[in-house]
Amino acid sequence: MRKVNAGDPLEIPARTFNTFIDSAKHYLDRHQSTGRNADEVTRNTGVVLVRNDSLDDRGRFDVLAAHDSIIDVGTNADEYYQRVALEAREPVAGDKGTPVVLLEPIASGKIGRAVVSGVVQVQVEVPDFDTKSFADLSEGETGKLVASGSGSAQILDITVNASGTFPVTTWAVVRLGNTSGTETAVFRLAEHLEQGNADGVNAFQITKRDPGDPSIPTDPSWVTSSTTQKVYGNLFSGVAFENNVVGCVNLDGKWYATTGGHIYLSGKAAEDGGVDSDGNPVASCVDIELHCSNSGGVGGGGTDGPTNVEAWNQNKYAIETGDLVALLWTSNCAAECDVFNNDPVVGAPDWRTGEFHILMATTDDDDDDSATLAAGCGIEIAETTDTDGNVTKTFNVDASDLDGNGLVANAASGSCELASRVAVSKRPGPGVNCKSTRRNWRATRCPNRATAS
Repeated sequence: MRKVNAGDPLEIPARTFNTFIDSAKHYLDRHQSTGRNADEVTRNTGVVLVRNDSLDDRGRFDVLAAHDSIIDVGTNADEYYQRVALEAREPVAGDKGTPVVLLEPIASGKIGRAVVSGVVQVQVEVPDFDTKSFADLSEGETGKLVASGSGSAQILDITVNASGTFPVTTWAVVRLGNTSGTETAVFRLAEHLEQGNADGVNAFQITKRDPGDPSIPTDPSWVTSSTTQKVYGNLFSGVAFENNVVGCVNLDGKWYATTGGHIYLSGKAAEDGGVDSDGNPVASCVDIELHCSNSGGVGGGGTDGPTNVEAWNQNKYAIETGDLVALLWTSNCAAECDVFNNDPVVGAPDWRTGEFHILMATTDDDDDDSATLAAGCGIEIAETTDTDGNVTKTFNVDASDLDGNGLVANAASGSCELASRVAVSKRPGPGVNCKSTRRNWRATRCPNRATAS
C-alpha cells in the first residue's frame, strides 16, 4: 500500500480494500462492543462488565457483589461466549468472596467496567491495628471492604496509625481474587457455644501468639482482635464455654467451629434428682455444679464462665444434692435439658442436637461422718488420726481367724468360727490320686477315706 496525492488516479487493489474493511470493522468492534471481537477490556479476565443492580447510583471504586451472568447462554450463546457481563448487587449475607470494585461511576440499572480479579485501589475499614492482612465484603456496605483475618482481597499496601482510633477507614491497594487467605482460624469465645448452634455466638479472632518476655513464664499471650465475629456450631461437637479457644473453618464466608468442644465433664449434683410419687428415681434434668469453670474473661477481663450445666438422668440414678457425677455429651438425641440454663426446655432452639447425660453417680460422703462402719466376719477396723485431725479407717483381715477351712458366722453367738475341714488318709490305695492343699487334705477319687474334723 502507498499514499496518493490529490488528482492522482485512484486504483485500489483488492488486498488494500480488504485491509480497509478489516480496520474499520475492528474500530467499530472496539467502540460499539458488537461483532465477533469483543472490546479488548472485556477480554482481560480481570476486568469485566457489570450491571449495577443496587437501587442507587454507584461511584468509582465503590464495591458490589457479583453473582449471575447478565447474558443467558441458552438464548444468546454467541454473545455469552465472546464476553463476560455480570450482575452486581449490594452485598448481602453469604456474599463474601465475590467483591468487584467499580472502575467508573455506574448508574442504577446501567452497565460499566469493574475489577473482579487483580490489583486495584479501594477503601478498607480496619477494626484494629493488627487486622490488616485481608479484607472482604460486608453486608449492606458498598463504599468499602472490611478487613478481617481472612478474605478474598489480600491487602498489599495500607497505612494505619497504631495510636489512632479504631475502626478506621483508609485507602489501600488490594489484590482481588485472592485464594490463599486464611481458610482456618482460631477464635476465643465471648459466649458459650453449643453443638448445632445455627444462630452463632460472638468470638474474638486470635491473630498471633505474642512470645512476650522469655524470662517471665506468664508473659506469653494470645493477641486477639478487638472486634467480634460470629462463630457457628453446625459442625461442632460438645460444648465450649466463654473464653475457651476453638478452631474454625471458613465456609461461604462464615466461621464454623470444628474443634475445642468438651465431651466429658464432672461435678456435683446441685439438686436432688427427680422422683415419682412413691419416691422412686425417674429420668429428669439435674443441675450439676462443675468441678472446673472458666474465669478471667477475654484478655483477662470479662464475665466468668459457667459453674453449672443441666444434665439428663436417663438411667434414673438415685441422685441427692452433693453426689459426684460424671457427664458424657451425647449427640443426635432429642434434647431434654437446657445445657446452660439459659433457655426454657419448652421451646428450646430447634438446632439443639445433643446434651450431657449422667454417665455415673456416686454418693458424696461429705455428709456421712455420722455413719456407722461395722466389720464383717473375719474383718477388723483400724482407726488412726493424723496431726491435722484427719481420720483414716483401715479394713484388715483378722489374722487370728485364718487357721482352718475358712470362716463362718455363728448366728447364735455372733462370732466368726472355723468351718469344718475335710481330712483324708495319707495312705491311699493303689491307683488313688489324693491332693494336698495348704490348709487341708482333699480327697480325689478316694471314696470312703475322707473324715470330718
